[in-house]
Amino acid sequence: MDQEALLKRYDRTAPYKGVNGDLPPSMRIWPKNQSNLDQGLWPQYSLGAFPYCYRLPKYGSEYSPEPEDGALMGQAPGTHWYHAHKHGSTALNVGNGMAGAFIIEGAYDDELQEFYNGELKEHVLVIQQLETTLNLKSAGTGKPKPPFSVNGRVNPVVTMRQGEVQMWRIVNASARTFVQFDSFEAHGPGRVKVEWRQIAQDGVQFSFDNYNDVGFVNNKFNLAAANRADLLVKAPMHEGERPVDYALTVVPSVSDTPGNAPRVTLLTVRVTTDRIEPPMDFIQTREDFPKLPPYLEDIRGKAYTKRELVYNTDPGPGRRGQGKMPQHKINGEQFNEEVISAQMTLNTVEEWTMVNETLGIAHPFHIHINPFQIVEVFQPNQNTACVDPTDPDTWKPCEKLTPPFVWWDTFAIPAAQNQDLDASVCTEKVEDCPAAIQEYTTCTAKTATAAAKCTVKIPGYFKMRSFFADFTGEYVNHCHILAHEDRGMMQLIEVIPRPRNLYRHQ
Repeated sequence: MDQEALLKRYDRTAPYKGVNGDLPPSMRIWPKNQSNLDQGLWPQYSLGAFPYCYRLPKYGSEYSPEPEDGALMGQAPGTHWYHAHKHGSTALNVGNGMAGAFIIEGAYDDELQEFYNGELKEHVLVIQQLETTLNLKSAGTGKPKPPFSVNGRVNPVVTMRQGEVQMWRIVNASARTFVQFDSFEAHGPGRVKVEWRQIAQDGVQFSFDNYNDVGFVNNKFNLAAANRADLLVKAPMHEGERPVDYALTVVPSVSDTPGNAPRVTLLTVRVTTDRIEPPMDFIQTREDFPKLPPYLEDIRGKAYTKRELVYNTDPGPGRRGQGKMPQHKINGEQFNEEVISAQMTLNTVEEWTMVNETLGIAHPFHIHINPFQIVEVFQPNQNTACVDPTDPDTWKPCEKLTPPFVWWDTFAIPAAQNQDLDASVCTEKVEDCPAAIQEYTTCTAKTATAAAKCTVKIPGYFKMRSFFADFTGEYVNHCHILAHEDRGMMQLIEVIPRPRNLYRHQ
């Protein structure tokens, strides 16, 4: 294959000490790849292609029974991605394009194509913000951020036929920015718009119930950095002899609630004069929707361990006369590669509460290896109807999420909110405020131009459940605003062995 041929040519022709084609055996690439392949392993070196296919293992029908090969939690078919992950340089690398998508296919794809009689066209759309200065000089300077590109192009055109449904696999490979999908706008009045329905999140398909509850037509969704979404996109029928363009508008931000931030055009859909008769449609029935594998059923039973992780950005100490530099921390600590911050036992369930004390920024929590289910979300900048700023017991969502729950591998921890306290509660000293909120409260003294004021910070949070199956060893969780990760918002965690069959559904 081309991949193999290119790597072997590199081995034959690469320069070494000024001489082309004189690489010593220890520096040649392909022999290491061949050794891995002979052992049934992934090749160590590649050029962005995948010349070999590997069969996914069989999985148990429940978390508890033993499948033939011992694997419990399945690798879901879906849309995934990769990026350079050198700690301290991840934002730099990803901002300069060192990222890409890869697709794992399976029954999910087969059943979609079966419903659409093999006519479902796919697009892989990788969103990036590519820097031209190589060192992210726009970050933190107030200068405009780079525009979004899709597969390396600004505002590319996706062509569709009238009445056609396509599958879009979307990856937010930005180093920082969220992308809220807002709407399609037609170039011209009175047009029926392009429509979408979401069918998967972060490489894991929806259940049919999630498809109806979350993936309903044109439901706005917000992709934080590292999030992915699979969409079914349907082009309208229209009259006339010319193609019609539709602009997909999105809202860039670093927030779970971008509000009235300016919209920008991500890409353009050009609906041609060609028509599909009869027109294709979204999947409507449970029987036609891709079946959910057993290992993607809701995590049930009691979580053995509960943990709380607090993400926060502190002003930090001064540096080089530049004033205070922010320090990004988890539980008050910056990343230390010598410290394991959490230790989980193989084949157990845990429930983590992820808290965000930062104003204006929703830190995208990402954990390697294990997908997780979101079971509760509190957005203090949105869920205000039932919140009493003087009573932390009310700092929770007004409405509970109900099963089935959506699977994620990255989820933005909702940003905190500041609320000014009424003078009848406290005005000048934290000690005069209700005891329950003192740790969340700051007060400013009266000045010649302003009255004394106390402000309470209400943190955002979500709760997630994860099943730590199949893989032991060390890996990390971190904020996927990659500059935050580089500056310390990351933890080393470890899964340790345990005899199987100790966890059962209840």
